[in-house]
Amino acid sequence: MTRRANSFVIRHANHAVMYGLLLCLASTSSGTVLHHAFDMRAPYWVFSLPKLLGIPGGVLLTVGAATLMWLKTKADPELGAPSVWGGEMAFLGLLGATGTTGLALYAATGTSLVSPLLALHFGTVLAFFLTMPHSKMVHRFYRLAALIRGAQIKQA
Repeated sequence: MTRRANSFVIRHANHAVMYGLLLCLASTSSGTVLHHAFDMRAPYWVFSLPKLLGIPGGVLLTVGAATLMWLKTKADPELGAPSVWGGEMAFLGLLGATGTTGLALYAATGTSLVSPLLALHFGTVLAFFLTMPHSKMVHRFYRLAALIRGAQIKQA
């Protein structure tokens, strides 16, 4: 794969992960509103807002994370920090597992697998939120905060 094609795939895989996460967050939020504000309990109909946002979000998240993991195994190890490679792969695996368990939970609706899959999915979501502050995902927020603070200091 050429360098240009590789950067194209990396960019699209990163976008898939980002939009997948945003869609999954919107799906969870809409399900929470339906549950608490309108007393509509899950499971939701396939054309409900939580499903219309969550299914494509889960697919994007799963495919994007898997693609990034695959590309990371093909990358030149000299270009990255070897000490963080395992952590980055584990975090990408956790992202993919979050999307995959959510999709599996949807596929298992109405079966006896719902309870164990729900526990597994909630566990992956919890692990994701616990590890996110220690990952590269929050770098942009920290960078933005540093730029804003730097501008404030410069004005004072």
